[in-house]
Amino acid sequence: MSKNIKVTQEQLNMITEKVKSVEIINEEHQEGSYMSLKGLSKIKDIIDDLMNIIPEGVELDDWVEAKIIVASDDLQEVYEFLKHKNV
Repeated sequence: MSKNIKVTQEQLNMITEKVKSVEIINEEHQEGSYMSLKGLSKIKDIIDDLMNIIPEGVELDDWVEAKIIVASDDLQEVYEFLKHKNV
């Protein structure tokens, strides 16, 4: 049986800020990291939707909480790498 965990607006905002910090180029530009940038754009759209459908303080299942935390951690690692690489 799943245990419910509360997700705060702050946790969801943190994920959104990480995605917003990546500059998205024109989708017509098909060279370089086009697929990665398109994926980031999709992630941003999903996060925006999640921010609207999950009320602050709602209790989510453990697996949902875990997925959000893993996604946040993964994006943070990519962000830190690219930030220090000065892309």
